[in-house]
Amino acid sequence: MPRLQDLLQTWIKIFLKRGPESESPQEGTLSLDTLPSLEEILKGPDALPPDCLRFFLPAPLEDEGLLLGRESEMERLKAALKAWEGGRPEAVALVGPQGAGKTSLANCLLGHYPGDWRILRSVIRKRLSTEESVLGFFNGLFDLDPPAADAGTLMERLVKAEPRIVLVESGHNALLRVLGSQKAAELFFYILLGTRGRHFWLLTFRDLAWGNMDRQLGIARCFSQVVRVEPLSEDTLQDALNLRIAGSGLKPFFYTSQEKSIQARKGPEEDNREGEQAFFKGVLANTGRNLFAALYFLLLCSRYDAQTSSMVLWAPEHLDLSFVKGMEKFILLSLAEIAGHGSLTRTEHERIFRTDGLRTGMIFGFLELAGLVGAVPGEHEESERPFEISPIVHHAVTTALEKINMIY
Repeated sequence: MPRLQDLLQTWIKIFLKRGPESESPQEGTLSLDTLPSLEEILKGPDALPPDCLRFFLPAPLEDEGLLLGRESEMERLKAALKAWEGGRPEAVALVGPQGAGKTSLANCLLGHYPGDWRILRSVIRKRLSTEESVLGFFNGLFDLDPPAADAGTLMERLVKAEPRIVLVESGHNALLRVLGSQKAAELFFYILLGTRGRHFWLLTFRDLAWGNMDRQLGIARCFSQVVRVEPLSEDTLQDALNLRIAGSGLKPFFYTSQEKSIQARKGPEEDNREGEQAFFKGVLANTGRNLFAALYFLLLCSRYDAQTSSMVLWAPEHLDLSFVKGMEKFILLSLAEIAGHGSLTRTEHERIFRTDGLRTGMIFGFLELAGLVGAVPGEHEESERPFEISPIVHHAVTTALEKINMIY
């Protein structure tokens, strides 16, 4: 007798390929569910060499030299840090879409920090849905021994502790928007507000989750500054990609299609300018100026030519996401909640929609198999493993959800 999991996978595949609302991808388009993972691309026979690859990996930067187009944001962060060193209470929220470069900004700010203050870094990996979990987070962050047993004791010890520069990522995990969890989030931001005169706080938030949290709790008032990390402009994104290509030392050859890049192995090169224009036009169309996604498509649509030590790039085909708008309403609502929280576990989904594990499992299975969501890296129990919208399609998916008023 087939296992339940096998039956679910079969149902999901049938829904993906034959669902009444879905549309077949047109010829000349990319299908999301068939795109290779980043790991598969890097293992390909024509993958870029390791010594050059570091310029193209969609990972947070450590080198400010590659941080193009973020000069004003960096100046605001440096000014806030300097003001805190001068005695002014400071807490800064870095707010932007997934893959926009918030961690890169924080890395470059603190990586070469010239002062003497100790730096603490942490990521809120699990939702802080209870007051106990909030206390546990701060006890662990400051390594308090013995740990503070209540909020009053915690606050007293933090304001007397050695001043620290504290970076906390995934601030959106401070709130689950269900009944009973608001008190935990209020306690989290109360502690932040009460200690920003002693410690410099720098927190990162995904923009949709930030908007929901601010509407519900008014969290912006807890921060002296909110620094928005918007997608790069088209020209700046193109410059940023070209800067990485130049840094790799590889000579680029651009083509208008993969087929023409293959033909070029046997014949003359086509006009490089036309190919370059087609490449960047295709990347911009597929990514909405999201740097993480742009780097993925650069790696997807390139190969290393060992004979000439060059980098061959071709214009990506259009990524087909037409099936999203026709998905079942409950699936769209689930996708909207994942976007609106930054990430979501199966257990959290069950609490939000008051559904059972079977229904939630089918929804998450469909979204994962479709390539719309993926597991957040890290070690988690199966039911507590958070899922996020794939950064490759984050802009396209959230734009589609906005158009049908699922998110705002």
